[in-house]
Amino acid sequence: MESGGRITELTAAQEAMAVHEGATAYILHPEHGAMGHAPGTYLVRRQAELDDRIVLD
Repeated sequence: MESGGRITELTAAQEAMAVHEGATAYILHPEHGAMGHAPGTYLVRRQAELDDRIVLD
């Protein structure tokens, strides 16, 4: 999220995320909910499940 309250979607090619002074960015995850980030620069890394296990909730 950029300062001013605009929502920006991270693309697969992005490697960093900048949160400007006075702003808070929220990363939304369908399984884990929202996580707030304070001002700063963050490395964006993707994680993928490598096995074919079936997980029952």
